[in-house]
Amino acid sequence: MGHGKGQPYDERRYRIDPETGKMLNTTIMWDGDEKIVGTTAVKERLRMRLLDKAKELGGRNLETGMFIEAFKTRGPSYGDVIRQVIRELAKRGLMRIRNIGTDRNPRYVYDVV
Repeated sequence: MGHGKGQPYDERRYRIDPETGKMLNTTIMWDGDEKIVGTTAVKERLRMRLLDKAKELGGRNLETGMFIEAFKTRGPSYGDVIRQVIRELAKRGLMRIRNIGTDRNPRYVYDVV
């Protein structure tokens, strides 16, 4: 099964808990072996760890999906929480967001500053 393009939103694998196979009603992620549960808790952990993970991933031309996989983020807000934290880091001057697509079809990549 693919990551979701062309699939109904509720059937995307990122909405499924990989441990139980059940549909998630909140966002989860893993930081190493530690499972973080709940959208607020996930955002808090990402605020602490995302910049370090970005550096580990090379620091340039990073995409949302790279962070989704690195943290095994799953649930209804799996990509939104990552993009929100990246925007916070960009406002603080720690990351840069670039659109390498078009105005009509944007494709964002992120760089550590």
